[in-house]
Amino acid sequence: MSSEVPVMSMTPTQFEMGECTKLQRESLKCIEENYRQRDKCNEFFERYRECKKGRHAAIIAARRAGKLD
Repeated sequence: MSSEVPVMSMTPTQFEMGECTKLQRESLKCIEENYRQRDKCNEFFERYRECKKGRHAAIIAARRAGKLD
């Protein structure tokens, strides 16, 4: 019996969030560089969180306006 976890195939678009992608990468890079000192990355996390909120709000507004499926 194998203990390997199956790898899920994800398309790049499932990770892409347009303008938020750069902020996501910066956040991940910061946490990699500051593994034991996560508080050093709080500014990166906050900017990424705000971007995701704005992006989500824009998608909701577009759907309500009938611009998205």
